[in-house]
Amino acid sequence: MIKAQAGVKNNMKKLNKSIIKHGSNQIVHVVLFALFCFFVVYIWSKVSRR
Repeated sequence: MIKAQAGVKNNMKKLNKSIIKHGSNQIVHVVLFALFCFFVVYIWSKVSRR
């Protein structure tokens, strides 16, 4: 159990370092993708009503 906790803690540290190093770019991509999906669904709902 202690080994598993240590492994998880170590992986979280690595993940946090990776997010700090590359995270801002990934966050922008995720936000843009979400906006794009929302826009596509919005347009599709407008077109399908007619």
